[in-house]
Amino acid sequence: MTSDPPGRRTERPAGALGEEERLWELRSGLARNPALPASLVEQLTALGDPSVWLELAERDDLSGDQIRLLARRGDAHVVIRLLSRGLLPPDEVDRFDPPVVIAMADIAPIPEDWAWRLAASPDPAIRGALAATTHLPADVVAALADDPDLEVVAEAARSPRISDPLAQRLATHPHLSVRRALACNEHVPSHLLVALAERRAPAAELCPACDGSGHRLAEQWSCDGGHQDALHDLDYALTLNPRTPAETVSRFTAHPSIHVRWRLAVRTDLPQGAYRALAQDPTPGIRGDVAASHPALPAQTIIQLLTDADTSVAAAAAANPSLPEAVMHDLAASDDGSTGTG
Repeated sequence: MTSDPPGRRTERPAGALGEEERLWELRSGLARNPALPASLVEQLTALGDPSVWLELAERDDLSGDQIRLLARRGDAHVVIRLLSRGLLPPDEVDRFDPPVVIAMADIAPIPEDWAWRLAASPDPAIRGALAATTHLPADVVAALADDPDLEVVAEAARSPRISDPLAQRLATHPHLSVRRALACNEHVPSHLLVALAERRAPAAELCPACDGSGHRLAEQWSCDGGHQDALHDLDYALTLNPRTPAETVSRFTAHPSIHVRWRLAVRTDLPQGAYRALAQDPTPGIRGDVAASHPALPAQTIIQLLTDADTSVAAAAAANPSLPEAVMHDLAASDDGSTGTG
């Protein structure tokens, strides 16, 4: 087979492949064939092509020996796929490969010395991915919470393995990105989430809008030193967290951020007074979400929303299963959409 001259690529017809590429495409198809004999599974494994390995890793008829052979010969992607499908037990992985070890730590506990080796990696992306795993030893999480890279610290704040003392410490972290990450964590004690909502900790010193950290939302924010946009984002995270007590987030019904109020409107555990307040929100979409399905919404509030100036809000109220049956009959019989309830 001839190769293209240096610096120039020969154009091939659409869909055409070189001989070698075509061969591997065919072998990938063969690896998917449900009638493939066991001997050919092993032969294809020995050929050493990553795309074929991945196709083989998707098979449901692999024997234990074939799985172990794939794990030995395959690259990290293959081992991770075998792990994620439950075909390869984590304790049968005997090679230290950072992406594989991180995948293992999301499935089961890993050897502690492996966890410490990754925690000492010079690559912050590896340390951050490790901090985000499900089965990391708590003392390793605590060490990563002192990492020089802010994103690694934030991942440690989100960890399901976070200890109460560590959560207590991170709730006073000087950067709001870390406090925001903590606010998302469903494993953080409720009293700390309340403390974040009530701003009991000393004021944060930095936020993504004033430190140039490259946060995905920072370009849309401004900061005059009070970190107002980042604090609104913190409140949004608290409304997302089901561990934040309903009575705490219900104080956000008049929040200056539409995103906070809108997220609050879809919670189903608020006191009735909070739903009544949200039913009068100036944003139709928020009123509509409240009107649609909240079982805690008082009947009188649903009836009030039937007369909303925004038709979509009124229609959402009409769809609420808690709408009194008598009002349903009135609506069905009305020529002008009135309920006759006064």
